[in-house]
Amino acid sequence: MKSLIAALTLILLMCCPIALGMEPADIGVIESFFFSYRGESADAICSYEIRRTDRGYLADISLLAGNRRIILSMTGEEVTALAEILGDLSAWDGFSEDNPNMLDGESFRLNIAYVDGVSVTARGSNAFPEGYFKVKSAIRDFFFNLMDQYGIDDYAYD
Repeated sequence: MKSLIAALTLILLMCCPIALGMEPADIGVIESFFFSYRGESADAICSYEIRRTDRGYLADISLLAGNRRIILSMTGEEVTALAEILGDLSAWDGFSEDNPNMLDGESFRLNIAYVDGVSVTARGSNAFPEGYFKVKSAIRDFFFNLMDQYGIDDYAYD
């Protein structure tokens, strides 16, 4: 069943960009990915990482301030799906802002390296690039769906 889902995902990924007027090459191949955010409570301290290895990709998910760590293997198709979900974040590259007027709140860090040498690095503390909360939600949903595929309970993180 997993191979059927992977095959259908690959077909969709190959067809959808063309239907949207994009060439498949427009979607960067991710070499490594890291996104973390910190809020005011332990359940709001998370990080999501993808590393490319000689055997494929590994997802390293850290939840509850690092008290719950999950490592999963990923397919290239899943990594491509994440790249498609994220879209073009090149406008975020170099974003580095802090809001000194807030003592509590949220901070984030993002690092994406693509196989072609392009990278995106951004960070902020109570200051965020345009579309941040939408991207944060999409990343969280992607990794929780990945955990769900492996039958890993996500507890009640929100």
